[in-house]
Amino acid sequence: MTMPEVPSVEKCDYIEPPLSTAAWQLDLHYFTGWSSAKAVVVDPFGKTISTTDFEFEGFGRSRGEYVVRAKIVLRRGDGFFIKGPGGEDRPAEFASDAGLWEAQRIKLLAKLAREGKRTTKRKPRKGLYRPLLRSAWLQDGQFFPAPPEFQVQEERYVTRHIFCQGMDNSFRVKLLLPRRFRGETKTLPICLLNDGQNQWTNEGMLGGWHTDSAYKKSVRAGRTRDIVLCAIDMHPVRSDAYLMPPYGRGHLYARWLAEVLLPTLRKEFPISRDPSEVGIMGSSFGAVSAVYAAYRRFDSIGLVGSLSYSQLSRNPRTLDTTMYAIQKGGMFPFHKLWLDSGQWGTERDARAHRKDGNVPRWRTDSTPYNQYLIELFGDYLGGFSTSRFHGEIFTGACHNETWWRERVGRILEFLYPVF
Repeated sequence: MTMPEVPSVEKCDYIEPPLSTAAWQLDLHYFTGWSSAKAVVVDPFGKTISTTDFEFEGFGRSRGEYVVRAKIVLRRGDGFFIKGPGGEDRPAEFASDAGLWEAQRIKLLAKLAREGKRTTKRKPRKGLYRPLLRSAWLQDGQFFPAPPEFQVQEERYVTRHIFCQGMDNSFRVKLLLPRRFRGETKTLPICLLNDGQNQWTNEGMLGGWHTDSAYKKSVRAGRTRDIVLCAIDMHPVRSDAYLMPPYGRGHLYARWLAEVLLPTLRKEFPISRDPSEVGIMGSSFGAVSAVYAAYRRFDSIGLVGSLSYSQLSRNPRTLDTTMYAIQKGGMFPFHKLWLDSGQWGTERDARAHRKDGNVPRWRTDSTPYNQYLIELFGDYLGGFSTSRFHGEIFTGACHNETWWRERVGRILEFLYPVF
């Protein structure tokens, strides 16, 4: 791989990968009490672009319920609601903004082209379904990739403690098992989450990532596969477990993930053995650990979500041992990689710079280094947003759980797509 030039912090161009404009057809099966209904498709600007009538397909779960069917053409950013004689069916509040970022970005780009300046005002209206499925069953406000049962078993939490002999530590492992329905697959994908103490809603630093809530919202909105979330609490000495040699003992943690944790969970739960369905996600040192573990154990882990990957040397032109090995090997060892960063170290840094533009940005979210990595992979794979790689610098974002929470849903959509 040819290494790109590293920009300074002040000259950093914030990468925003383009959105796909390709259209697809959604084959929608809808459970309803209406004898007639139509799907109304709305573009990101709130304009109605098509209306499709549903056709009777069969009877539902009880007397007076029907299953109707329609084929709807959608593009990224489009949404739809269903109109019947008794009113309108729009998504419940918990899922009303799923996929809204796409519509917001399309509106923003259009406004930039028209006015030549950035603004985030006038958000698109909510209350629209925005699934990414190609074939779906919509029942009680939830999308399913196959016909659901009459009563769907919701997601459930379980906790286990699994010992790591190499690090002499028992890790608390918290699992979120997916909903159960008739058409579910025999084996389930899994996502390992570093810093598990901060992953669940209203737990840990700054209220946590809300990864479980983001997952539930995305999967019910038809944008992410049903998977197992596995939140692993950090080691008492975080850097020792997460950093690769010579900084820490990350090689022992990676071995434990592949040779102890996953086999132990597979004895109890139907978890996939395919590396393309086994992922790991982390931020800061946790991101370094995620990339290193997937690189070292590519036979077991193939999907990586890296948020705010930490720069381990003072010079952003100096690659750490993992990235150097990838660059020297000249190959992309992951099935999929999400790599992102924000701008700032803390909100205090951001406020000071906004107040006085002459204040130097001493602390960043390892922004120059992450842009360096994004351009490295982007040049090698032919773009900043492909089916295997997505790199993005989030303008205004800081290095903490509040901001990681804002993008974790999108990462799950990328790593575990429904099509």
